[in-house]
Amino acid sequence: MPTKEDVIHRWPTLEKVTNADEWNAALADAAAQVDDSIWGRRAELARIHLAAHFLSLGHPALRDPGLIANERVGQVSRGYAVSPLPAGFSYEATPYGREYLKLQRQTGARLPFVL
Repeated sequence: MPTKEDVIHRWPTLEKVTNADEWNAALADAAAQVDDSIWGRRAELARIHLAAHFLSLGHPALRDPGLIANERVGQVSRGYAVSPLPAGFSYEATPYGREYLKLQRQTGARLPFVL
């Protein structure tokens, strides 16, 4: 199972998450969802991306910026809307989830889906 340090090494912006319970939950959830027998040598990296994804769901500042909400040209200013999460907390909602999906496609691992 990856550690907090492993995740931060890969995704330094997650250093902003300081709550130990959040880290423990994200790491445990990622470990439970990534099976070595399916992911092979990419399992640890998948767990890192997935834990990062889970952490960022509760921290909008760690996700991609939303659409431009306002912009001014004189003395330059730009503001972004908070990026809403797609339905079901999609992996596409975060850069970490997208990396997880990319890795999943490379391994041929199948993601579970719920009806």
